[in-house]
Amino acid sequence: MGIQWVDKTFEQAMDDLVKDMGAGVRTAVRSAATSLHDELRRQVDAAGLGDGLAAAWQVYLYGVHTSLNPAALIYSKATLLHDAFNTSVTITARNARWLVIPLPAATALGFQLRPQGRRGRQLSPPLPAKWSNVDAAQAKWGALEFRPLHGGNKALLVAPASQAGGRSPGSAARKGVPVFLLLRNVKLGKRLDVEGALAHAREQLYSAVMASLPSA
Repeated sequence: MGIQWVDKTFEQAMDDLVKDMGAGVRTAVRSAATSLHDELRRQVDAAGLGDGLAAAWQVYLYGVHTSLNPAALIYSKATLLHDAFNTSVTITARNARWLVIPLPAATALGFQLRPQGRRGRQLSPPLPAKWSNVDAAQAKWGALEFRPLHGGNKALLVAPASQAGGRSPGSAARKGVPVFLLLRNVKLGKRLDVEGALAHAREQLYSAVMASLPSA
């Protein structure tokens, strides 16, 4: 009877130890995953990239309530954008020489194209206008004057001041109104530090797990 009592006590002690260790690991995983998720969203907010891109970071927790093998997955629903802002990249025009950026005179009149769905269908609700509609501007104002800048790396498309609403007399009127800025490329600097956030989360997880283990 005495041997049975000792065995039962030892087994109970081991069960309690495993339960305590499991609870500590689950807490560590949940805390590290939540901190990493929050940090990635904070980075997007700090970079001024918008609430939508911040919310694209998602977290999935597995077994953080009862399992002895808890896990967490932090993933992006906007992988291309997060990857782009996590590195330094150079953006160039697709199948064209220039990136065309609308200036105030163009945006005031809505000379921008809206993203469309498949086969050119309008999306509902429509997305904000993003692309310059040079054809519409030329249909309204006629041919736009091309003016190179900075050795040809930049340029302007300029409408006659009288056609684009310019009111300045004399030489100012002859200069016309810039309506589109042309760029060969745009260099996008690194705005996020995903690797740094991940390294910090790993350190936090390791420290929390080690702290949850019983002392020798």
